[in-house]
Amino acid sequence: MISETKLNIPIIRIEPARGWVSLKLGEIWPYRELLYFLVWRDVKVRYKQTAIGAAWAIIQPLLTMVIFTLVFDKFAKVPSNGLPYPIFSFAALLPWTYFSKALEYPMRLDNPALTRAHLGWALFHQKRYVDAAKELRQAKQFQPNMCVATYRLARVYFAREEWEKAAELFQTASDDPSCGSQEASYYLMKTRMQQGLGAEAKVARDACLKISPQSCIASQCRADGRGLGH
Repeated sequence: MISETKLNIPIIRIEPARGWVSLKLGEIWPYRELLYFLVWRDVKVRYKQTAIGAAWAIIQPLLTMVIFTLVFDKFAKVPSNGLPYPIFSFAALLPWTYFSKALEYPMRLDNPALTRAHLGWALFHQKRYVDAAKELRQAKQFQPNMCVATYRLARVYFAREEWEKAAELFQTASDDPSCGSQEASYYLMKTRMQQGLGAEAKVARDACLKISPQSCIASQCRADGRGLGH
């Protein structure tokens, strides 16, 4: 047997990159608007039920800082090396709050398909349909039967007027009992109407009305499908 050294085969050593260069943080800048959109969406979803709304995102850490200042400065007399104690405590609270909130929702770490689906939906609302379709297709690669990714990818195809692809995915989401998506049936009806398939559109309208007859989506199904007959 001929050894590798006799054949002069080069040896390639793979080592992990060091420092922060490998993170390529500069690539975030072109997507700064998307980053802002995702952060603002999470803030609105988290605090929309509170009395003061998104302002609670600012008031909450400030109140925590005040409590730390009263407890550790006024009562425990913990030294701050000459720094104003509110700034001293806030400097420690800021990174701690960031990491605790980042790990508060393990679903985002354990379920990359759901993360891709949410990102694709955010891109869809920015009308970046090519990027949205890419993310949602990757979500379906992780979980082929994910109802959320299936429906959202169908919405992307619907916006791009790719009726065949949209109809196939809307049909899948509408027929799956585990999805129970009334919106999928509604958009399937609209897609079939765009295709000129009146009979199929009527079936989709009836399926939409059957799921929840008194919902807002059912009202839209009735209004948009009025011309399909009974």
